[in-house]
Amino acid sequence: MGHPDKFKRLSLLNNSVLLKHTLGWVAYFLYYIFVTYIRLPDFDLIDLFLQHVVMICVFYALIYLAYDTFFTRKKYLLGILWFLLIAAIYVPVRYVVVYKLIPIFGKGEYHYDPKAYVSVTIALFVNFCVYSAVYWLVRNSIRKEYQLRVAERRRLEVEKAKVQSDYAFLKAQVSPHFLHNTLNFLYARVLPYSRQLSESVLLLSKIMRYALNEDEPAGGKTLLTRELEHIRNIITINQLRFSDRLQIQLQVTGEIEGVRVIPFILITLVENAFKHGELHDSENPIKISLEVDKAAKKLYLETNNKKTGTPAELSTGIGLNNLKKRLEWVYGKAYIFTVKEDEIYYTAYLELQIDEP
Repeated sequence: MGHPDKFKRLSLLNNSVLLKHTLGWVAYFLYYIFVTYIRLPDFDLIDLFLQHVVMICVFYALIYLAYDTFFTRKKYLLGILWFLLIAAIYVPVRYVVVYKLIPIFGKGEYHYDPKAYVSVTIALFVNFCVYSAVYWLVRNSIRKEYQLRVAERRRLEVEKAKVQSDYAFLKAQVSPHFLHNTLNFLYARVLPYSRQLSESVLLLSKIMRYALNEDEPAGGKTLLTRELEHIRNIITINQLRFSDRLQIQLQVTGEIEGVRVIPFILITLVENAFKHGELHDSENPIKISLEVDKAAKKLYLETNNKKTGTPAELSTGIGLNNLKKRLEWVYGKAYIFTVKEDEIYYTAYLELQIDEP
C-alpha cells in the first residue's frame, strides 16, 4: 500500500514549485511588457503572449529533455538529438503562431520575410537556450547542495544512533539498582569499622549512580551542578586512594545554578587530565578551571597538566572523539574545543554556548 503522508508532501512540493514558476513568469512578463511599452507604446499584447508561450515551451523542453539527458543522465548522443529535435519543431511552430494565429487573435499582421524571420527566430531560440541553461545550472547546484546536506545529516544521525546504542549497551551490562543496593549494603557494613572506607564506598555509589542514571536529562542536558558534583566526587575518591597526596587545583567562578550541559562532557576532559597527567608534582599540579558567564551566555573549561605515561584506571569510557561528535550534534557551531600540547604540558580548552537558566 502507498503512504498518504508521502504523497501529500510530494503534492505540496509540486504545488510549491508550480507556484514559484508561475510567479516567476508573471514577473518576467510584467518586466517585458514594461520594457516593450517604453520602446513601442502601441504594442500588441496578444502577439507578445502567444510568441512567449512558444518560448516557454522551448525553455522547459531544453531543461528536461536536452540538458537533463545530456548532463545528468550522461546520454550525450540522445541529448544532442533532443536539442536538434526541439529546434526543428520550434521553427515551424513559431511560423504558425506568427503568420497564422496572431493575425486571427491579435491586431498585428506580419508579411513573411525569410531573412527577418530566420534572424528573429534564431535570436529568440539562442536567448532561451541561455535562460534555460542558467536555470538548469542554478537548479542543479541547489539540488546537489541539498543532497549533500541530507547525506551529511543522515550520516550524523547514523553515527549518533550507533553511539547511543553503544552507550545503552554499556549501561545494560550492569543493573543500576543491583549495583546501588550492593554499594549501600557495603557502606552500611563497613561503616562501624572504617569511616574512610565507608566514605569511599558512598562516593563510588554516587559516581556510579550518576554514570548509570536511567533518567533521561531534560533536552539531553543535565544540570551543571550535577556534572560539577560528579567531577568533585571523582577528585575526592582519587584523593582517598592516594591518601590526599594528589596535586589538583579546581577553580569554579561565576553563577552555575540553572545552567545545563550535556552529561559527561566536562568530566571527560577532567578524566583525560587524570589519565595522562602527573598527579604528584606539587610544582605542576593539575589545574581545572571552570567559569560561567551568564551575561555572555558562555561556559569555559580549561584543564592543564604536566604529561606522564602512567594512566589512571577510572574512566566513563567516553573518549575525546565521542566528545567532539556529541558537541557537534548538540551545539552545532556554538562551541570551541581546542587542544594544545608539547613534550611536557597538555592543555584542553572548551567553550560552550549555554542555555538560559
